[in-house]
Amino acid sequence: AEERTVRVIKADKSYENSTLRVAAYCRVSTSEEDQLNSFITQMHYYHDFISQSDNMVLVDIYADEGITGTSVEKRNEFKRMLNDCRLGKIDRIYVKSVSRFARNALECIESIRLLREYGVSVFFENDRIDTLTLNSELILYVKSAFAQSEALATSKRVSTANRMRLEIGEYSICSAPYGFRAKNNELFTVPEEAAIVREVYGMYLSGMGFLKIAQALNRKYGTEKRFWKANSILYILSNEKYAGDALFQKRFTPPVLPLMQRKNKGELPKYYVQNTHEAIIDKETFNLVQEKLKENTERNAKFKSRNNIFAGKLYCAYCNRSFKIKYVNGESYYACSKNKVSEEKCLSHSMSEEVIGRTFIRFYNKLRQNENVLSKDSDENCITELEKIDACISDEEIGFTEYNDEIIRYLVSSITV
Repeated sequence: AEERTVRVIKADKSYENSTLRVAAYCRVSTSEEDQLNSFITQMHYYHDFISQSDNMVLVDIYADEGITGTSVEKRNEFKRMLNDCRLGKIDRIYVKSVSRFARNALECIESIRLLREYGVSVFFENDRIDTLTLNSELILYVKSAFAQSEALATSKRVSTANRMRLEIGEYSICSAPYGFRAKNNELFTVPEEAAIVREVYGMYLSGMGFLKIAQALNRKYGTEKRFWKANSILYILSNEKYAGDALFQKRFTPPVLPLMQRKNKGELPKYYVQNTHEAIIDKETFNLVQEKLKENTERNAKFKSRNNIFAGKLYCAYCNRSFKIKYVNGESYYACSKNKVSEEKCLSHSMSEEVIGRTFIRFYNKLRQNENVLSKDSDENCITELEKIDACISDEEIGFTEYNDEIIRYLVSSITV
């Protein structure tokens, strides 16, 4: 037998002297002037630093402005950078510090591991950490954990400071609802929009529902930029700012990652400040609308607590969309969902739950009375037989059963198609 030999092929490190495709990542978490200056400085620094190097070529500078580092979700530039790395456009990334890269320890480590899979190294200048030569992730995890802890502590300090200011009557107007404009921490009315707001309140008190009001506004004022929906009508009718008051801390940011706002359902106190700005709706009208909203909510809640037997089982014959249940003046109806999501009105009309129940029982009884004559050979033959039965058998002949919730529940559960 021939002698087996092994030939060693020495490692070729010539790639280390080749031109590196380099990118830089910058981020600031707020849009304040000092932060913006830092943001611009970072971009200029990396542009000059990489451009002046002989063995580096600048691919791009990825910059997220005014975005928190506690979650990747809203950092579009960071996600664009990861995608370019996946496509093989980048060899190395420069970042000022670990805290600029991420303030979430888990996401930081996951991103670094993902970049390693793509063959991309990251260099954190201030921390002097290079993932190309890093033997252990421990030091990187410790740094990112400190950045995460700092972010949580900062969030808690800001939230506490805001609550303390509210307790002594100091507040800040962050946003202006439709009908107002915010300027110098104050709300000012926009006359043409304020007139529409008053019209909305008038239509609601006259008996029109949210959807009907939205449709009326779209016919009269609707544009490509402004399309009214039922939810926007509810927002206008329930917002205390239209009465000249302001309710603060409707939402809050809990000190857990990711730092996301959530609705304040009683976890923290709220602060109601009266007469903060000029009112569009007088207090009497506003309170009257709130009472009516409360009554409708309580009445609809009573109906919603019932089992909706036909929910998810009815579809429109014209557009094949599902039928959704709605409650009007204490009565339950089913209507095509297209009317809520499209400007075009569906050809179908709404039907009361009682009518649907009676129709269901009528045809169920016909089937049971005539199941022996139905052909089970094919769906087509079966449909033909059903049409014959429907045409020739009257309600009296099948012994019509009165509508009853319990009967319907039994029939629906016993049907097999």
